[in-house]
Amino acid sequence: LLSDILYFESNNRKVKMVLSSDCSEIVFYGSIDSVFEQLSGQSFFSPHKSYLVNYRYVNSFHPDHLMLYHNIRIPISKSRRSEIVRIQLLYENGGNNNA
Repeated sequence: LLSDILYFESNNRKVKMVLSSDCSEIVFYGSIDSVFEQLSGQSFFSPHKSYLVNYRYVNSFHPDHLMLYHNIRIPISKSRRSEIVRIQLLYENGGNNNA
């Protein structure tokens, strides 16, 4: 299930999918862009060109990183910080667009 996925991480042509229950990893060949296209409209966003994160598992937002469950730190690229602030406002308002 998509709700079981913490995040995806891309490294060259391999994509690592990390599951929420036990942080187990599934690695497959592909691109983070194609994964993002397949997850369009779901609860995933990209704080960095190499990551897709399930916002349901974000514990806290920081200027240069996110903290997920299991104390996992995900970087935020400088070019995506303003977009992450917008996502954070949505997240803190329970998904309402009135932020």
